[in-house]
Amino acid sequence: MIVRRKLWQDMLLESRKHVAEFGNDADGFRYNYGLKKEYLFKYLSKDTSILFLNHDEETYDFIVHCYERQAQCIPYLIDVLSLLLLRPFMSATSTNAICNRGRMFVLSMKQLRELIGLESPHRLDRLLDIGAGDGFVTEKIAPIFNHVEVTEVNRFMLWRLQSHKGWRIHDTVSWLATMHNYSMITCFNVLDRCDKPWTMLKNMKDKLECGGLLVIALVLPYTPYIDDHGSFGRQPKGVERLSIHGSSIEENIVAFKDNIVVPLGLTLKAVAKVPYLCEGSHVRPFYVLDDVVFVLQKE
Repeated sequence: MIVRRKLWQDMLLESRKHVAEFGNDADGFRYNYGLKKEYLFKYLSKDTSILFLNHDEETYDFIVHCYERQAQCIPYLIDVLSLLLLRPFMSATSTNAICNRGRMFVLSMKQLRELIGLESPHRLDRLLDIGAGDGFVTEKIAPIFNHVEVTEVNRFMLWRLQSHKGWRIHDTVSWLATMHNYSMITCFNVLDRCDKPWTMLKNMKDKLECGGLLVIALVLPYTPYIDDHGSFGRQPKGVERLSIHGSSIEENIVAFKDNIVVPLGLTLKAVAKVPYLCEGSHVRPFYVLDDVVFVLQKE
């Protein structure tokens, strides 16, 4: 009885924390999209746009979906059963793919257009999304492109990707062998989840067409962690840890520019802070991390 009471107290505390941070419904959602421009202006090129985005209709719809999901009985049972039956034996990514849960949101189509300065109805030719997961994040921006290609390493997420008709699905190496390059490569929250981020960055640069864009979303502060299909994650292997440091998000942004963008020989065109949203649980309707989106261009 004491254990059960403690469990309910902890759940109630978590729920109250969520309301205090983000509001108690989609209409009351709060998030600080701001960055300290004065600090960034000292270290970034005057040609780099520092954008303040806002949660738009697509962001609002995702948050509504999260609250509606939390209020339903079946998703609650799925959460509990997956935690008890699957998580002891497989990774969170595999569990989410099997149970069709843990859907994520990074950018809306409108926000991406604003970041890259592409007015509607103009489109780009070819997109490659690295680490597309179940494809939901890619789906939001896919209408901007004539051709969509994706990569994924998790076999259960690859199964989910099959439902997206018309997309070309690559493994970890086949995209490097294509005869064409890409108008845009997106890499959303992957660099801190792989063993060789430098190798990936160089490969992505090589597969961009001249003038092509590399759009990277990265949770800051930088905390690499590998979810490698086991019940427990691990720290990255090898010596390719990115040199991103600092006590604030702005200091991390400057370190990213100095230690990654410049050595790669790319141009930092724009930067913005956005909420990295993920479907939640019976305690929190959604989870939020601070994502910084970098738009890099190959000259």
